[in-house]
Amino acid sequence: MVGPPGGPAPVPGVAPGRDGRRRTQCGRPSAFPPILVIGLVGLLLGASLPLAGFSSRPAERIATSVAHLASELVLTLIPSPAAGSAPLLANVSVTVSGGHAPFNVSLCFGVADHQSPTANCGTGATGWSGTSDLHFAHLYSSPGNFSVTGIATDGAGDGVGSTALIVVTPPSVLNATVDERTTTGNAPLAVTFNESVAGGTLPITLQWAFGDGTSGSELPGVPVTHVYRAVGTFTPILTVADGAGHRTVRSAGPVTVTAAPGTPFPGSVGMPSPLELGGAFVATALALGVLVPLLQRRRWRREGNALVDELEHDLADRSPPRRPP
Repeated sequence: MVGPPGGPAPVPGVAPGRDGRRRTQCGRPSAFPPILVIGLVGLLLGASLPLAGFSSRPAERIATSVAHLASELVLTLIPSPAAGSAPLLANVSVTVSGGHAPFNVSLCFGVADHQSPTANCGTGATGWSGTSDLHFAHLYSSPGNFSVTGIATDGAGDGVGSTALIVVTPPSVLNATVDERTTTGNAPLAVTFNESVAGGTLPITLQWAFGDGTSGSELPGVPVTHVYRAVGTFTPILTVADGAGHRTVRSAGPVTVTAAPGTPFPGSVGMPSPLELGGAFVATALALGVLVPLLQRRRWRREGNALVDELEHDLADRSPPRRPP
């Protein structure tokens, strides 16, 4: 390719235009070399990095963020139990992490179903070091959903809040059932009683009255064995009470205790045979047949002698007095 007379030498791949400017094969004028464009882009990117918030010392900024998170005040409330039937005695444990001691903590135990305003406030502590947990107790006597709210402030003036939920259900009805494995037998008779208790409020107490003048208390769910040594019929009674003062009474049996033939039992010398009983009856009848007539004769004799004496005195009183010769 030959350029125009007096013009610049032709450049391979670039053809001169009508205005004398060199053009690329695409037909666009080449104003800047590619290396110059790349340099300008790099300069713009370098200037925009500080403006975008990137620090020239990233390690120092990261360390500052970690230290800030480590010192952030966090309050935690843990209720125990978090659910139960009314009346429910709930204990709330309070812990803190981060922040700067000493700490001040205040609690509100809330009202049923998150009603407003929040009640049961005023519980808390001041000057707390935060090294050990705090424990607060509250009695919920009625059912409902209760939000326990806590607020903590530290020595630097920072504050934080936390909440916990306590669910109180209606009181369950105390119920008990009793059954026994043996109801009849010869003395001494061992009878095992099984009981089952449902509902109520802990703690549950059991009191047995076995019907023979003895009693005892056992733990719920534990079978009870009692030995009846006397002969007779007995009605065991179980009284169950819960921590809310509710009581229910259940009876078992009856338990019938007999004595084996010819076997002595407490309170007797022995069981006489029918022959012995008959002989004793005959002997008693004979003795009465002999003694009764004798007693009657003696009575008649005494009465007859008294009558003779009375007649003699009467005749002596009626006879005239004797004259002296």
